[in-house]
Amino acid sequence: MTTLGLAIIARDEEESLPSLLDSTRGAFDFIALLDTGSQDSTVEIFETWCSEHGQDHAVGHFKWCDDFGKARDAAHALIPPTIEWHSWADCDDVIVGAKSLRIIAEQASPMVSGYMFDYDYFHDAAGNVVSRLMRERLIRREYVKWEGRVHEYIVLPPGTVGRTGREVAYWDHAKHAGKLSDSNPRNLKILRKWNEDEPDNPRVVGYLGTECLTKGRFNEGAKWIRRYLKLTEGQRHEERAQFMRKLAIVLLMKQRNDEAAKVAYQAIAECPTWTDSYLTLAEAAVQSGDGKRGLFYAEQVLMMGAPKDTLLILNPTDYTGQARIAHAAALEILGRWMEAIDSCEHGLAVLPENEHLVGIRKRAAQQLKIVQTVETWTEMVGILVRHDEQLKALDLLDTAPHYVSRHPAIVTARSDLRRRMGWAFNDHAYDEHYETGGSKPEDMVPDDFVDDVVGKLTRGQAALEEIMEMVA
Repeated sequence: MTTLGLAIIARDEEESLPSLLDSTRGAFDFIALLDTGSQDSTVEIFETWCSEHGQDHAVGHFKWCDDFGKARDAAHALIPPTIEWHSWADCDDVIVGAKSLRIIAEQASPMVSGYMFDYDYFHDAAGNVVSRLMRERLIRREYVKWEGRVHEYIVLPPGTVGRTGREVAYWDHAKHAGKLSDSNPRNLKILRKWNEDEPDNPRVVGYLGTECLTKGRFNEGAKWIRRYLKLTEGQRHEERAQFMRKLAIVLLMKQRNDEAAKVAYQAIAECPTWTDSYLTLAEAAVQSGDGKRGLFYAEQVLMMGAPKDTLLILNPTDYTGQARIAHAAALEILGRWMEAIDSCEHGLAVLPENEHLVGIRKRAAQQLKIVQTVETWTEMVGILVRHDEQLKALDLLDTAPHYVSRHPAIVTARSDLRRRMGWAFNDHAYDEHYETGGSKPEDMVPDDFVDDVVGKLTRGQAALEEIMEMVA
């Protein structure tokens, strides 16, 4: 039978560790825990759990030296050499579908060195995964060698790596809600020291930029990202496009929309399939008030969806909820109120209570109400005028709800009607006509017809509606 081992590094993880261990029950032949200096009961909890579940295990101790790669190697070294396949996890992970790993390993071709699995790293308050990537999680023993002091990784031979769908198994990091900026500052410290030792290492420089952005240090983050782009100039790959998106986000925050768009166009020239660049263009256009261009690029994002077959970290909501924010905002600029409301509803299904979507939906609903009310009033005025009921039409315009009483269409209709009736020069002209006892076509219109049109639109009701609007 194919044998599997799990390597864990830990420090003060007594609260998180039980959930990870429970998710591994019956999945591994051996579990190794490398403790890096715990002051709590992490080690005791691990040993107790393994004893209770008959789990072969080992515990090692490691003097922390600000190098995750070395710690990972030390953890794997605790696994007996008879174990054929290795896996790894952090204490605040859970492995969903862990028992499937043995089946995957047993069915693996001899040419496969390891397998990649989804890693859901961070969740927002609504439960959406907002940081997802693929990591090497099941590796043949002979290929286990870690690289990097932080954000460490295993280099597997090209063309020998398999991938699995999340329906089989995936890792879920127990970071729910909160902010990515709440993460431990330790990584930034390690990266700064690493950069001092290797100032021209693009990987380190890129990580520094990203880490600064997650900590809210936007100017410093942008500086490091520009440095990364300079170090990798001449290369054409999706990682450069992703870093251009990060730089563009900083520019958009500063309302430097043209510069952000320029960066996005450069990213598209290098990697046309990287969806994030089109999202940048949509957001830049919307912030500049260009609804037509914003709508075009937002629709591109919704059509393309998330980039496929990438190992980079993605926020799945960028291609749904965030794209909908730009899409709805563009429709609002264009005055397409019904479509804006519909787009907001789609976006809110992904990002409930998002302030941008809620605001757009509210404003669009208000504008739609105004448009519909103006259309209704002018249509009824037209009916009355066609029946020569100008006086009643004028009365109807005077009872228009407060939120449209000064609308240009209402004001224009009122002015045009007064001019046609000659009231602009003689306010009593219409009254004098009736004093002669004459008859006009409007006298032949049944009152109940007029009531159907304006009978319920009394000044009292209009006043009441205004009061209710103010209360709401």
